[in-house]
Amino acid sequence: MIIQGNKIILRDWKETDFDLYRYYSNPDLKWHRFNGPYFPVKSEDKIESFISKVKENSF
Repeated sequence: MIIQGNKIILRDWKETDFDLYRYYSNPDLKWHRFNGPYFPVKSEDKIESFISKVKENSF
């Protein structure tokens, strides 16, 4: 599915998105220290669990 607006396009996940998601979800990245208490740092298990759920529902 693709939803296109004037400034943004939303699309379904692609297989190539998961490596980027893993990278940017890595709690060792500096920006996570400034992410506020409302976005808790995810463990590696939670990251992989999320990816598994997306794959089950998207592919």
